[in-house]
Amino acid sequence: GDSTFSRLQTINSIEDQSSAERKRYYKQAFFTMLENPILGIGFGNWELESIRTDSENIKGYTVPYHAHNDLLELGAETGFIGTLLYFSILIIVSFQLLIKYLNRKAEADPIYYFLILCFGVYFCDAMLNFPFARPIQQMNYFGLLALSTLELKSKLKLSFLSERKLIPFLKSILILLLILSPFVLYSSIRVYKAYTQHYFLLGYFNYNTYTADIDKILDYEDQYPDVISTTIPTQTLKGLFYTKQKENYKKAIPYFKKGMQINPYLKLSESMLGFSYLMEDKIDSAIYHTENAFNKMPNNPIHFAHYVIALSAKKDTDKMKKAREKISTIDDEIIDQIYLQAMANVLDKDNSKFILNSLDQKILKSDNDKLKKSYYILEFGKEIVLKAGVANAQAEKFFNNKEYLKAAQKFEEASKLNPLETPYMENAANAYMQAGEDQKALEIVDNILNVVDKNNMKMLYIKTLILLTREEFEQACEYLAILEKSKLKVPKAISNKYCN
Repeated sequence: GDSTFSRLQTINSIEDQSSAERKRYYKQAFFTMLENPILGIGFGNWELESIRTDSENIKGYTVPYHAHNDLLELGAETGFIGTLLYFSILIIVSFQLLIKYLNRKAEADPIYYFLILCFGVYFCDAMLNFPFARPIQQMNYFGLLALSTLELKSKLKLSFLSERKLIPFLKSILILLLILSPFVLYSSIRVYKAYTQHYFLLGYFNYNTYTADIDKILDYEDQYPDVISTTIPTQTLKGLFYTKQKENYKKAIPYFKKGMQINPYLKLSESMLGFSYLMEDKIDSAIYHTENAFNKMPNNPIHFAHYVIALSAKKDTDKMKKAREKISTIDDEIIDQIYLQAMANVLDKDNSKFILNSLDQKILKSDNDKLKKSYYILEFGKEIVLKAGVANAQAEKFFNNKEYLKAAQKFEEASKLNPLETPYMENAANAYMQAGEDQKALEIVDNILNVVDKNNMKMLYIKTLILLTREEFEQACEYLAILEKSKLKVPKAISNKYCN
């Protein structure tokens, strides 16, 4: 049916997006490898480098952790030398197994065939995913290598050592490993402790809750390692605690500066630094840093918000408009809300038309009250919108006191001030109906249904109730049939009483 077709379309859309992302990652990793062909960018650094190469596509702070191709990712991180050393083991062992299998020396033993298939599967997976980063898959891989070595009966041959010197050589390696083991153990314990702390820091960040004891947070590990798993610097998260919990932007600034040095690609640190400067009334510094963060990673509501707020402090509406145009492909109510609120704080009614003309009328149908309020201010001016809000509040008070006629008049007054706020007129129609002024109520209802929104089920319900009181049952029952199919919950008793 239609739902099955819709699901298939969704699946195809997700698959197309995933394929496009992988192709993009492959291309980025390949060119990074060409730029650093000998030693690469450093082992484990791809998730940092990928922020730079994919910054135009990153939304939020979800970075491309892997290139989805171990060959290209290792090539980018370790260059041609490291990649050749790693994959040469797989290639040499697979080649030896294949030779032995083709020479029919393993004809009676299917283990060679099995091992060749296993290495083939691993190689295909490495070309499409990232088994190198998955310990369980690596353990299986090394187990297969060990089994293959035993089956091939490989012997250790060291040209620079005689058999008499081999045992002392191996003993020396063992002693060296024992000497190094305390340092490795210390490193592992410290990293493990850091990761457990970083887990909580990431939770605070994701849920935007900064209620933990700030002194305890400041003692968290921020040097070894200095970033959490999502590449956000620990120093930056500590700075966020100062801004969110203490509203102390001055103390947060040094932490954001250190965060910028640790990870210059993920622009959270710089955006927060610019916003902190704004709170300290250093407008030029605020604009400089928030603009840089926005330009490098534009698809981020936080970067956009901090930038336009900084621009609004200088009333630079031209740059604010250009910033919104730069991300015009993003259909996000949060972005529109930030933009309109910033503009509403700067512009008056007479200067706002070029803003409103560029906006989609769907804003008026949005459930986001803050978004609509900013739109109204730009359309009518702040003073008019406030007067309408006061009139509406008075009307609600009259309605609650069952002074329905006074309520209806006040709702109409609010609507005349701000005719784009449809609920004002909806409430006026309801109040007139409650006051027994059915004709006035019906005039408002018909105006809304004919001019504003023909699918307004609330108004259709009021019209139905008025028609029932007038005993115009045929028309009323037609409307009830429509209402029953809508999301509006209409008492079944009404239909049973009048329409059976």
